[in-house]
Amino acid sequence: WQGDIFIELIHVNSGTSAILMDRPGDPEMPLGFAAQNIGDPFKFVDFLFDDEAPSPYDFPFVKLPGLENVSGPWQSDTDALSAFDGLDAVGLWQLRVVDAGGELARVPRLGEEVVGAGLDLPAQKRHPVR
Repeated sequence: WQGDIFIELIHVNSGTSAILMDRPGDPEMPLGFAAQNIGDPFKFVDFLFDDEAPSPYDFPFVKLPGLENVSGPWQSDTDALSAFDGLDAVGLWQLRVVDAGGELARVPRLGEEVVGAGLDLPAQKRHPVR
């Protein structure tokens, strides 16, 4: 269930963190969104966190029970990615994914793309990382 998922990105060197997803659909539905999959594993289409996306993936922007295989750009749930502006992009990062339902949550693909925003990235490292 998507409503079980909590995702946090942490820039370990600075201690800065941002909650990207916090149990979408909860508390409006007792267990959050009942839809399956974040990203489309069948079409290999990613779910992207983007400060410039139209809305977060959560109620009331998305109707209950959520979208099966949801993909595309969405704002983070609680904290903007701009919290990392000005930080050194070359460093230690941690992605914390929790499945509050106790089931196994898998992250089969993970990528990052540092674009524009004010992360401090040396000139020789300015390219997307996949």
